[in-house]
Amino acid sequence: MRKSLTALTITTVVVASMVVLQACGSGGVPNSTHPTGTVIGSVAAIVQTNNTFQLTGWACATGSAASIDVELYLGGASDAGGTNIGSYPANIASDPSIAANCKSTGTSYSFSIPLTAAIQAKYGAEQIYAYGISPSGFSDNQLLNPSGKFSVPQLIWFAPLNSFNTNGDGGIVPYAEVDYMQLFAAGAPWTQARSHTQVFKIVEQLAAFGTDSELQTIFSYVNANNLTLALEAGPLITSPQCGLGVEGYTSGAAFATATAQSVSST
Repeated sequence: MRKSLTALTITTVVVASMVVLQACGSGGVPNSTHPTGTVIGSVAAIVQTNNTFQLTGWACATGSAASIDVELYLGGASDAGGTNIGSYPANIASDPSIAANCKSTGTSYSFSIPLTAAIQAKYGAEQIYAYGISPSGFSDNQLLNPSGKFSVPQLIWFAPLNSFNTNGDGGIVPYAEVDYMQLFAAGAPWTQARSHTQVFKIVEQLAAFGTDSELQTIFSYVNANNLTLALEAGPLITSPQCGLGVEGYTSGAAFATATAQSVSST
């Protein structure tokens, strides 16, 4: 029985592990001597939870109990060619020491910005710059320290190769599985490597010739571990004169499309 696979990435509810890449000090909270209305704050850490990442820190406008927003630039500061990827609220419950520095009775000045797989894929290794957005206008926005210290984690792919056979004419026949499917067994001994992996790639031969049961096992494991599925296809098209049985060749766009459709409906 086939089941619909409408999303290949889900959010893990139970946090199994957490790695904190800490900036200096205990979150970068300074002694506040700023006048009322001044934007202050800090980029504190990149937090890894399983195979997802968040940029954390805090920001406020001194003397105000209201939360402010934080704008994120990647690859450079706002005036140095950086790319603005969005604005995020600094409205998560914060430590009382932050309210003291903000000269306010407010309680929600922290932020946690997801560095998604899409951001990692496009901006991996780019430096991160965060700005506290002033409620009084653009000219009062403030670059949060230590912007430029942290970089977007690079996207890590895992592409184990399953076995498959070719017949005498260069055609592909159903693959002979050796130990590939053991990757998806309970307690498979790659937990630590998996926790640093965001993308799991399969080849089109597996997608085309694997059984429904095998593919459903793979997809269930991908979903359960918050991985993104990638499908490899050869960039070159075979002909009777060239490419039969040669790595990097495929039978054409129609086969690749049919394989992708098979994956999406399994």
